[in-house]
Amino acid sequence: MFRRVQPGANPDVEVTEALGKVGFGAVPVPVAIWRRNQTDLAVVRRYERSRGEGFELATDSLRELFNRRRPPRDCKLDFAEDARLLGQNVAHLHVALAEAFGAERADGAAWATDMAAQLHRVASGKLDTERIEKIYDRLRTAADLGTAIRIHGDLHLAQVLRLQRSWMVLDFEGEPARPVEERRHPSSPLRDVAGMTRSFQYAAAMALRAHGQADHELRVLADAWTVRNVNTFLAGYADVDAAHRLLPQSRPSRDALLSVFELDKAVYEVAYELAHRPELVDLPVQAVERLLNGEDQLPATEPEA
Repeated sequence: MFRRVQPGANPDVEVTEALGKVGFGAVPVPVAIWRRNQTDLAVVRRYERSRGEGFELATDSLRELFNRRRPPRDCKLDFAEDARLLGQNVAHLHVALAEAFGAERADGAAWATDMAAQLHRVASGKLDTERIEKIYDRLRTAADLGTAIRIHGDLHLAQVLRLQRSWMVLDFEGEPARPVEERRHPSSPLRDVAGMTRSFQYAAAMALRAHGQADHELRVLADAWTVRNVNTFLAGYADVDAAHRLLPQSRPSRDALLSVFELDKAVYEVAYELAHRPELVDLPVQAVERLLNGEDQLPATEPEA
């Protein structure tokens, strides 16, 4: 049963039902839906055996990394192949979403407006809102933004389950702090990609916080783990040729747009942590500062651990 019932179709039911109709199998397609007066009240799905959710598996990988103090590639729980497969799954998801809901011309002005609205909802005094909004405003005049499609909207490592041979993507309700209609707006597939790259960064930051941020060797290992898995995830996404037509045509445009969405995601994380875990708000605040200063541009290779 849904904890928060709102009039009309529930976004999670709406999306997974549509994906099932186009044959995309990496989501929990509804088996039965309880509707009353065109409003979704509950849904039944098939139980899936899994190895665990992505964030849990990433945390296990980081724990082993910190205990062994060896480069990520030398660890038994190295996450890189999981990250590559996840990138491929997400790309196939976007292709299926475009088939199910259609694709349209990107509207950078609308994206900038939505981002600015969220930024001002946060209004925590912890962020340089004027500087952030200037970056968002670049979308209003950008020429190469790719397409807009229905997206997941809140994609991160805790929203995916590792099955035997693939990943399953869960919970298409979107970011709960955003208005429902805003969550339904078509957006760039790179918004989901940014959610996942931020999730890798967040997992490493939280693991480092738990094990000792003052330990320089662990910081280097955490950076190496993040670079390895973000780059491998992005490479996996790029393996799916059909997803390329949904993205900006040039590599610089793709990288720039991804950075803007990463900034928007970090701003959302500030709002989330202030509301739910204020003791952790420094993590996304620091991420916003790094993104503003260009320090989160990931190198092509891992730093020496």
